[in-house]
Amino acid sequence: MADGHNVTVDNAVGAGVYVRPGTSAVFTVDLATNNDVTIDGSSIVHLEDVAHSTGDAGIMALGVENEDQADLSTGDKDYTPIAVTKEGNVIVKQEGTITVTESSPLSGFATSAKQLADGHNVTVDNAAGAAAVNIQDGGNTITVDGAVTTSGTVALTNDSLIGAGDPTIDSYAHVAINLNAGANQVLVSSAASKQIWVYGITYTCSVAGTVSFQDEDDTAITGIMDHAANSGLSHPTSGNFAMPIWKLGTDKDLEVDVVTAAIDGWLDYAIVSV
Repeated sequence: MADGHNVTVDNAVGAGVYVRPGTSAVFTVDLATNNDVTIDGSSIVHLEDVAHSTGDAGIMALGVENEDQADLSTGDKDYTPIAVTKEGNVIVKQEGTITVTESSPLSGFATSAKQLADGHNVTVDNAAGAAAVNIQDGGNTITVDGAVTTSGTVALTNDSLIGAGDPTIDSYAHVAINLNAGANQVLVSSAASKQIWVYGITYTCSVAGTVSFQDEDDTAITGIMDHAANSGLSHPTSGNFAMPIWKLGTDKDLEVDVVTAAIDGWLDYAIVSV
């Protein structure tokens, strides 16, 4: 048949239709300008040797293993194959910002403000002891509302204990002073490996007289102080437990000598282990 004629292939009865251009020939279908389909011997698509389990026919789309993200595009960028891992997972590269919307916070995550909303319980589990748990206040105040229950060893840094060494305080007491005139009157008794630390004292004299404080060995703590009637001494209690106003020697009682007058007042002290 001469070129330029239409050809109709009628396969209504189901017989096979074969187009054999030859081993080295090219079979071209000219659909329209720039829409040619050209098939030669190297581009024939072969069917799979075993049919798909669904029984459906079709052409499988295969990806290219490209874990190193190499450029697989053609020079003119007409097409790019789908990149997959060696396990067959599709590689997707996201550029820019991803916005995630969730109706409620994800389990185990804090809010976007990096804190839990008020009214939530917080458990810090450091049972393995692999890391320290630190609370950085940034110079602000950490407020604990309610009772705090602790177990195990708790180490605290307390601003009320500032000095050469933090004392081991066995007891802290406030005692009344009500003494007549007399020498070597014991105000506070000590014990072995214990010291008396005095933090505050106030007293007045009933009439004019003298008052002096010393330990049981008569080592002076104060001089002999003269007082007029109804006058005395007052020193407010120190807020720094590491720096008392008086610190006696180990196992030394605190005594007072009162001459002529009677004295009344109070004394704040601690028994400290040394």
